[in-house]
Amino acid sequence: GMYHLTLTITDAMTARQGVLALDVAIDDYSEKRLHISDLMLVKSLSDTLRNMRFRRGNWQVVPNPRRTVRAPSPLAFYCEVYNLAKDEFGQTRYRVTTAVKAAETEQRRAPGAVDQPEVALSYTQVGSSDWERLPLEVQLKHAQAGQNRLFVIIEDLVAGTQVAKDTFFLYIR
Repeated sequence: GMYHLTLTITDAMTARQGVLALDVAIDDYSEKRLHISDLMLVKSLSDTLRNMRFRRGNWQVVPNPRRTVRAPSPLAFYCEVYNLAKDEFGQTRYRVTTAVKAAETEQRRAPGAVDQPEVALSYTQVGSSDWERLPLEVQLKHAQAGQNRLFVIIEDLVAGTQVAKDTFFLYIR
């Protein structure tokens, strides 16, 4: 559903306040259909067993709140996929497709529709869990500098369904 979010920040030194108010769409994850979480842009991803602040399972996932990537660093992000269907052997099969396209050439469209991205990657994965953590990196060698849009499309190859999300980021060469 749609929710109204209001955030107030107070500067401890000056007591000045800033207010951010916006409407936020929250997906209904209670439905038993294929879902993907929001895409979290991250500064770094590393496999670890240590107890730390930004941990997701065995992954250290350090957020990138500025949503900025500087060349030659890859675009790193994290998301989770829920309700993957299992075949008769109890295995899941899904395809992950990522695409990056310059935002200036993009009109607002559904996240699953991508025309000629500058960067694209697709792979198929087999698993045994009905949900998966996806810590991913995308090399941006062919991306355009400036505002870009990341698309992530998940295709459940057992159920024949698909879900997509997108987000924007700034790429600096």
